[in-house]
Formats: sequence, structure tokens, C-alpha cells
Amino acid sequence: MAVKNAKEKALAIARALSLPLYDTPIELKEQSSIRPSPYGPAVLSVSSSAPPVQTQDVVITAVVEAVFAYSFIS
Repeated sequence: MAVKNAKEKALAIARALSLPLYDTPIELKEQSSIRPSPYGPAVLSVSSSAPPVQTQDVVITAVVEAVFAYSFIS
């Protein structure tokens, strides 16, 4: 989805400048969106019974840097 979004943005720029766009990115880098924690794991409390299991949605985020080429020669 992140690559598709980058391509759509590159295409919008190409249309605004009336330039043809080479469809395939010439460079593609995945950016890390996870920041390491400066603190290690810690135990806050000890309990003899197991904690309740909680469900939650998992959100996956992808960040990419895409380099596209435009043609200035018609």
C-alpha cells in the first residue's frame, strides 16, 4: 500500500508538470517506523493468578522512500 501511495503521488506530480513518468521506481527504501526503547523490560507487580487475556486490533504501518524518474525529453 505504501509503494502504491508513493506511485500515485509521483503520477500526480508528473501530471501537474505535464511530464511522462517512468512507471517503476528507480530506488525504493523501506523506512523503519519502530523506535527502539531505551528502557529494558521491567516487572511492575507479581501475581499468583494469570492476568486476563485482552484482544486488540493489530495495526501495521509501512513507510517507504521511492525515487521515480521523469522524462524531460518529449
